[in-house]
Amino acid sequence: MKNDFYIFIAFNGVLNSKVWFKKFKEFKLAEKGYSCAICPDNIIALNSLVNKISKRYNVKFVFTSLWRMNIAHTKKLIVTNGLNASDAEFIIIGRDDIRGLSIKKFIDDKKLIKNYLVIEPTVEGELSDIRPYIPSNKIIQTDTNDFGLTEKILAEYFNKLKNEKVRKEEEKQM
Repeated sequence: MKNDFYIFIAFNGVLNSKVWFKKFKEFKLAEKGYSCAICPDNIIALNSLVNKISKRYNVKFVFTSLWRMNIAHTKKLIVTNGLNASDAEFIIIGRDDIRGLSIKKFIDDKKLIKNYLVIEPTVEGELSDIRPYIPSNKIIQTDTNDFGLTEKILAEYFNKLKNEKVRKEEEKQM
């Protein structure tokens, strides 16, 4: 039986971006059936991450943004736009809480030591409501002004983890 792996995810700035909103408006993508709330490229990147993780774990999503207010609508919107979420569970955490603190409480309550990631956009280059509570190696950071979650951001994140692992192994040998 596989263990659970939680992906804590913000909606705005991860599954969409200012670049997407501009493109959506400019190319009249609503007429082609797209939702302005979700960028297909961001769903492709998220599916890539889910596919990688689901080889070893059951993937569960925890939404950590205002989109958690109507989780049924959010789930329908995401699945309709191509997220491989058939095995995923959508869990609501505190509506008015500081996200980082809500995530930490959820992790502590579930006793999740390492089976999770937090995907959050920066706001003016900061993750001030996340960083005090979550280790940086558990955070995939996107940029609200840029393209949201991309394959490039995922590759950079996994390269960073690989480099940290190599560095730690080298330090042990010294």
